Amino acid sequence: MISFFLADVQTPTLVCPPDILTYSDPGMNSTLIHWVVRPTTLTDNDGTVPSYTVHPNHPNPYHFDVGVHVLVYSATDTYGLTSQCQRHIRVENDKPPTLLSCPDNMEVTVQSASGHTLTWTDPVYVDDNNQSVPVECTANQGQTVSLGSHNVYCWAQNFPRNSRCKFTITLLPPACEAPAPPQNGVAVCGSIPNFQQYCTVRCNERYDFAVIPADEYKCDYSGNWHGSPFPWPDCSGRVRPGRATQKNDLYYYHGNCEENIEEIKQGFLQLYNTLTSSDCSAVNPAITCNVTDIEVECGVTFRRRRDVSDDRIRTRADDHRIVKRQTEQQANLKIFFVIVAVFGDGGDVLQHDQAAIATALDEMYFEIADKVENKTFDLPLGNETLEPMHYTGFLAEFELNCAPGQLAKIENFGASCVNCPVGTYGNGTVCVPCAVGWYQDEEMQTQCKQCPAGTSTLSEGSKNSTDCRGFCQPGMFSDTGLEDCSPCDIGYYQPERNATTCLACPDSKSTVGMNSTSPDQCISHCLAGHFSPTGLQPCEPCPLNTYNPNPGRRGCVDCPGTQETFFLGATSPNDCFANDNCHSNPCQNGATCEDLVGGYLCHCAPGYNGTDCEQDLDDCASTPCNNNGTCQDLINGFNCTCVSGYTGDTCQMEVNECASSPCQHGGTCIDLFNTYQCYCLPGYAGHSCQQEIDECKSSPCLSGASCVDEVDGYRCDCPPGFAGDHCDREIDECQSQPCQNGGTCNDQVNMYNCTCVEGWSGPHCEVDTDDCEGVTCQNGGTCHDRLNDFVCECLPSFSGKTCQHANAADFDLVFTKITTADYAMFRAEFLHNLPQFTLCTWLRTSDTINTGTIFSYAAESNFLNRDNTLTLSDPAHLTLFVNGEEVLLNVAVNNGQWHHVCVSWVSAGGSWEFYLNGNLQNSGAGLATGTQVMGGGVVVLGQDQDSVGGSFHPREAYHGELTRLNLYDDKLSAGDVGVLAASCVDRTSGTVLAWGDFRPAGILHGDLLARTPSWCLDTNECQSSDVCNGRECRDTRGSYECTCPAGWTGQNCDFNIDECSSSPCANGVCTDGINGYTCNCTVGYTGRNCEEMVNPCEKSPCQNEGSCVPGSHGDFTCTCTEPSIMNEVCAYETQFCDNNPCQNGGTCLNLRDGYTCTCPTGFGGTNCSLSIDPCDSSPCYNNGTCSSYQGGFQCSCPPLYIGSHCQVYNNPCVEGQSPCLNNGTCNPTNNGRGYECVCQSPETQGENCEELLPCAAAQKQAPPCQNNGTCVNNGSGYLCDCPSGFNGEFCGTVDHCASAPCINGGSCVTESDEYTCKCTRPAEMDANCRYLGTTPAPTPCDPNPCLYGGHCETQGSNFVCRCAVKHEGMTCNKAFELYDTTIRLNLAYTSDLRTPEFEDSFIRNVSLDPIINVTFLTSFVPEF
Repeated sequence: MISFFLADVQTPTLVCPPDILTYSDPGMNSTLIHWVVRPTTLTDNDGTVPSYTVHPNHPNPYHFDVGVHVLVYSATDTYGLTSQCQRHIRVENDKPPTLLSCPDNMEVTVQSASGHTLTWTDPVYVDDNNQSVPVECTANQGQTVSLGSHNVYCWAQNFPRNSRCKFTITLLPPACEAPAPPQNGVAVCGSIPNFQQYCTVRCNERYDFAVIPADEYKCDYSGNWHGSPFPWPDCSGRVRPGRATQKNDLYYYHGNCEENIEEIKQGFLQLYNTLTSSDCSAVNPAITCNVTDIEVECGVTFRRRRDVSDDRIRTRADDHRIVKRQTEQQANLKIFFVIVAVFGDGGDVLQHDQAAIATALDEMYFEIADKVENKTFDLPLGNETLEPMHYTGFLAEFELNCAPGQLAKIENFGASCVNCPVGTYGNGTVCVPCAVGWYQDEEMQTQCKQCPAGTSTLSEGSKNSTDCRGFCQPGMFSDTGLEDCSPCDIGYYQPERNATTCLACPDSKSTVGMNSTSPDQCISHCLAGHFSPTGLQPCEPCPLNTYNPNPGRRGCVDCPGTQETFFLGATSPNDCFANDNCHSNPCQNGATCEDLVGGYLCHCAPGYNGTDCEQDLDDCASTPCNNNGTCQDLINGFNCTCVSGYTGDTCQMEVNECASSPCQHGGTCIDLFNTYQCYCLPGYAGHSCQQEIDECKSSPCLSGASCVDEVDGYRCDCPPGFAGDHCDREIDECQSQPCQNGGTCNDQVNMYNCTCVEGWSGPHCEVDTDDCEGVTCQNGGTCHDRLNDFVCECLPSFSGKTCQHANAADFDLVFTKITTADYAMFRAEFLHNLPQFTLCTWLRTSDTINTGTIFSYAAESNFLNRDNTLTLSDPAHLTLFVNGEEVLLNVAVNNGQWHHVCVSWVSAGGSWEFYLNGNLQNSGAGLATGTQVMGGGVVVLGQDQDSVGGSFHPREAYHGELTRLNLYDDKLSAGDVGVLAASCVDRTSGTVLAWGDFRPAGILHGDLLARTPSWCLDTNECQSSDVCNGRECRDTRGSYECTCPAGWTGQNCDFNIDECSSSPCANGVCTDGINGYTCNCTVGYTGRNCEEMVNPCEKSPCQNEGSCVPGSHGDFTCTCTEPSIMNEVCAYETQFCDNNPCQNGGTCLNLRDGYTCTCPTGFGGTNCSLSIDPCDSSPCYNNGTCSSYQGGFQCSCPPLYIGSHCQVYNNPCVEGQSPCLNNGTCNPTNNGRGYECVCQSPETQGENCEELLPCAAAQKQAPPCQNNGTCVNNGSGYLCDCPSGFNGEFCGTVDHCASAPCINGGSCVTESDEYTCKCTRPAEMDANCRYLGTTPAPTPCDPNPCLYGGHCETQGSNFVCRCAVKHEGMTCNKAFELYDTTIRLNLAYTSDLRTPEFEDSFIRNVSLDPIINVTFLTSFVPEF
């Protein structure tokens, strides 16, 4: 027998009652608490309730002292297992005050960034007696703090942990309000450290600043802007001339000058035309250059002095003087000439166009200077050749012709005329802001416009008439004295206009209202005990039962309670006395009496009313019983006796049959008289909604679905593959587009299948087919799968779909011209990252101008430059780029010879080596250290990639030949490089790129030539007997080298070396020999190389007591007694101007070594001998015609242009200056006047709409036509078109016949104030020619309703008036005017009247008006 003993190991579950927080009793340190409470949870796993104890076991209730008391509860189950928990009773000293209000968060804008004092309204705490208590806070009121947000915590004093009040005070700096962007410009603003705002301003294209702004504007945290001028200036229109000139002086040693001046000029022109830079269109196709004003001056003595051109910004040395070769050459000639450069037609151009002009002139300057320095600008003259001595080119000068109101602005590479902007006017060389009270709303003005009378501006520089504000009128003021103005407050006045303050009333007086203008409006206040609507005199005494203790009051104060006064004008509450008006018990029937001021009020008991509650109320008087119930009056009540069917206190309720809720299933019961009606919910029927409707009876479910009946409906349980309320829709399983990668989904019942495109498979076309399966890439190639395709990664020198082609390397690439169209390019898709490489190639080039790029590789990268990933460029200064870092190899390979170039690089340490023709030339480290040449990029030969695969520039195009370029993925040794340089035939191809890779189709672009066979198939030129002149010969690639003896050089050692080319003679002339030279020293020098100086002062060369100072090069300097009139050896200067060398009125100025002529307009040249037609420079813009005269020129401007150069667009239609009067519209045209006016009013005419038509002119005096007659213009006069019943020249005569009262052919005759009908049969007719004894049926045309000769036609019961000319309307009662028009008449409706006689009469009448032409139409048009 086996016995089992089960032991309970789970302790009982015990949760203590909640903790207690309370406060001590007032004035005591304890409080009485009823603390005994059963534990919140007390259970055990066996279902019994454990017992529990509490320690300490205080009496209940118990006085707990201030502090924290811990009560330990212990529970024990039947197995003796125990659990414990703790309960805390906390007694705090007194109850904390209650928080009534706490300040909201505040934002305060301060006036200074240096700090601000904190202020706020203290929170309010109250104690149990509703008395406020002191407050303590973490910050103090008045404390100075910095900008930003500051949190403040407050609490009731001595209660820091209870009901804290928190709020935030944010101190904001003064706002930095930036001005509006400059007109015709932009302001770009942002923020920078230590400043709120940072702005820069610039102008739009073709605009500029006449007043130069600051480079930057900054606003500090005090709201102050830094930068002057401020506010920043506006941008205004700018004109940049497209024409510039450059003056030049060219000095030659000469033989025979005076007799050959014209030949010298022609020779110079030929020299000029040989200049490459003379074709300025190479700089910009729009620029043309020519040379003018060529002048030859003979016998000029040239002395070295500071060249004017030294101020020019140069990219090379400025001193281009040539040392004369023979000391005996002393006389010189000077050729003065002017180079003119014009962009387009020379009119307004952009800044970069002017820079292009300056560049074109600079390039010409540099080319001439280089040729002079290199002795290649010799001037042929007969049998001799003149050697250039010195050349000076002055700075380019742009031809500025600034109009009044414009400023001339000279820049480094341009010049312009800038309009003075709006708000300013031109005053010579500055733009002056308009003074206060003036404004200018147009650019390029020479004066400002004055504000209208009674107005002024707030400050200088106003830009619009809207800035003119009216003066503040009397009774008003403002900070500026200008609008907007505020009225003077009560108690103040201001008699003057343009005031900035108001004056206080004297003697404590005040004004009735605001806006007072005189001290006479200041009135005394009411005295105590008096009042008025204004508080000012005249006043009234306070009425009974009120008082007023203060003067100047607008009302009086009621006596307190029911107190009363016994006189008018009381001044104190002491004048109020108690008076009980209920003392006599006036209220009856138990009413309550209420004492009032001056009386009493009875509050009646229910059932009574009346002044003293003396009347019993009839409670049935209001007929309170409804539905014919009978009312019985009671004391303060009534009783209703109801008829059958109604109940309630007032018989207001019908007996409710719905009270028993007879309607089932939620139906709504409507109570009817003695019955009810149920409105059933959907799905139920029956009188009491007791029947449920079966909606499945109609078998609504399709496709074999089962129907489930529901309340007010049914549900169809569809079989798989169907959906819809009735299972009538087959589910489209393709709707979720399950087929991927372009697969087509085919829907089926409860399923689908996918038809995949080529390259994909699987149930959802999710599997990429491996197209490399079964493919063999030849010659070591590697296959890469693609979508429905494959790509073979070929080893260098192989190509083709499966690398089946071996790329031939027997070719050279020839780059025949400098263009971005010629290059070789392919994407190195499978090129891996290179931590090291060697790049080698053979090249030949003679390009000395461009920085041609030999090899360029660019790859995408997140951390390296995309271009210049690997670049070899600039044969003149060979340069290597690796990952954007550059190293200069300091070698030129552009001498027209074949060279073998190798560069290698290793990422570790950034080490690099450069080999030329197999020899190490240079090496270094630190180039792109730690980087790699990223793979997958684009390879380009002959162009530099500024972006991957593009952005070529012609200056970086390669011009020359390349062959055998290879890229290796390791660093080749010096021996390997030597082998490559020794022979370019049958060598090892590159391991990354091979030369043959550049030959397949699609790689060569433009006119790049692939020449075969390659240069590498070289011949041995040394086998020929005519090379090297018998000296030792060594064969080289494409050429040969001769070993020449000392003193000889050249390809075949056939040229004597000029040992004088190094200029060994420091101060003398060198004579060349064989392998040597001889120096012929100049005076003052000796030695083999004339390097020893003889003291030049030994022979006292300084005349006239001048002192001699020897120089450092055998020369000397004389210090003269009269230097202003002495030459360099203190000989008195010749007065060159004595012979008046300046012609044609030129002004001569003596210089120390010559003279200069200032020529009048129309002449130029050194001696003003050249006649210059000022119109040759096309100074007239905008197709203006130039006419020259003695001393100047004049421009005849086309319409709409003015100014000395027709440079100003003169819009005659500018707003406010339109020549068109009487609201005419002005349109600019080229009609000779420059505009035409379209008259808007039918009452005006003339070129400027200045003439009033006759009717309008007469109307100014008085209405020309009486009795509402219509005035019709008639040539130079007018006619009156009279209304019905009037006629005469001015419609002043009553026309009784106008209504055609005479019928039946009777004629109407007006007589005095009546009319008479002359009838055809007077004996048979009445006064209106109506037949006696008959009453003919009246027609709509009887009598004729058509006025002014209109013809009436009957149409049924209506009529139509066919009106005469110049009239219209239903009864032809309206006249209209015709202006310069042709009347096109359609007389279809009066074809019976259109006879020759009618047309003649019509034309005769109408032709009285000379401005009307008449044309009769043959076709019918329905209206005029």
